Amino acid sequence: MTDEPSATAADQTQTQTTTPPLPNDPAARTADGTLKDAQAPASTTTEPKAEPKPDAKPTVPEKYDFKPPEGQKLDDALVEKATPIFKELGLTQDAAQKLFDFYNAHAKTSAEAATKLVNDMRSEWRDKITNDPNIGPKLGTEKDPGPLMVAIGKAKDSIFEGDPKGLAAFNEAMNLTGAGDHPDIFKAWIKIAERVNEGTHVSGKGPSEQGQAAPNKAVRPSAAQAMYPNLPSATTQH
Repeated sequence: MTDEPSATAADQTQTQTTTPPLPNDPAARTADGTLKDAQAPASTTTEPKAEPKPDAKPTVPEKYDFKPPEGQKLDDALVEKATPIFKELGLTQDAAQKLFDFYNAHAKTSAEAATKLVNDMRSEWRDKITNDPNIGPKLGTEKDPGPLMVAIGKAKDSIFEGDPKGLAAFNEAMNLTGAGDHPDIFKAWIKIAERVNEGTHVSGKGPSEQGQAAPNKAVRPSAAQAMYPNLPSATTQH
């Protein structure tokens, strides 16, 4: 009988044949001492990375189609001025719309701040008028005006007598500008009302020389002399 290698020995031989030697094993090197490529660990191999593709050039529209906020209209003149700048910057429709929305939001905030400033100022003026001890108690209400408001209303009617459109335009201007709420303007209207509404004193200057005889005068002028004071009298005729 002949001796045959056991199965365990065959498996060990196969394992030794298929398992690559370590780099420090003389079997892993060539005669000049360099590592054999075929025996390099599989984990050291890497695949080349794919280079990123360049982005496509942004599309700049010939004409921008802006969408204004709800309830607002486009400012065509402003869009016309902004379009060449957007094109020079190479803005797409989406990028230009973002700038457009930002501008509208900023403009709205600025306008609201300015309106609030004016309203707060007018409210402060009205409070000064109402809290004035000489004016406030005489103002009354909108439905039941006090003596001061009645007097100012009569003064306006007297000034704009026969011109209702002029009075309406004046009141509109006062309300629009807020001038009517200013304490000094309101006090000026009170003084105007006092002069326009109250009757003036008629001072006597003595009897008219053309209507009756003056005191200590014996001769009373004739009717003709009263009507025509420059008419020569009989005593001056020759």
